[in-house]
Amino acid sequence: MVGACFKVQTGDIEEAPAWDALPCFKTSVEGNDISVEINSLGTLMFYASILIIDDVKNSRRPPTRVTTSQLSSSPHVVIVGGGASGCGVADNLRSLGFTGKITIISSEPYPPIDRTKLSKALITDASKILLRTDAILKDLDITLKHDKVVKVDTSSKSVTTDGGETLNYDKLVLATGGSPKMLPLPGFKELGNIFKLRTVPQARRLLMRRVEERKMLLLSGRGLLGWKLLLLCIRKMILISLEWRKFRCTIIPSNCG
Repeated sequence: MVGACFKVQTGDIEEAPAWDALPCFKTSVEGNDISVEINSLGTLMFYASILIIDDVKNSRRPPTRVTTSQLSSSPHVVIVGGGASGCGVADNLRSLGFTGKITIISSEPYPPIDRTKLSKALITDASKILLRTDAILKDLDITLKHDKVVKVDTSSKSVTTDGGETLNYDKLVLATGGSPKMLPLPGFKELGNIFKLRTVPQARRLLMRRVEERKMLLLSGRGLLGWKLLLLCIRKMILISLEWRKFRCTIIPSNCG
């Protein structure tokens, strides 16, 4: 991840953005050979090049948690928003030893995802871009509710969901993130080829109506998601027009003729 820092000796996260600590292995150097001890795979010898092993590359070290015997039902932290921010708050509470109850309320029908990957490859399977699986959340004793908060009562310290459930809280975290808005121009509500990109269903709809080769795609917004989607479209050999304010740039891949 860009900007993430890890401690060399342990692989622990030192600075964000990073979700999982790096696996750490004992190494030794003998002459021109480097030996790396891997628990389940024995010792590997590295010579001129580095050997990549799927079991090592795909290993994950999610946050540690306090023992079950230390957990209690209070204080109760309710986090509104099931994106990266809300998930990060829950992660860090457990990592720092918080023993109370944690509840995340998310309007999306899947666990927290790495939203930037939607624009990297237009992923339509949420399970491929999860920041935390249901199993990890359960192991961390984090409750995830797929619902939408419609009311916050600060006097009684409670939130009410669209499903009619009321949850009392001791601390409330609002981590709803931002949503793209339709431009206030005629036709935007009626036309069918205008898409937002923030959720997996939206990526799925975009792919279902994907732009054919030699058609024009207009991207509104030059943030991280917009630029990644631009690069994705270039890789897919789509003719692109990127326009914002008074600046316009048309990029035509060399093999488009």
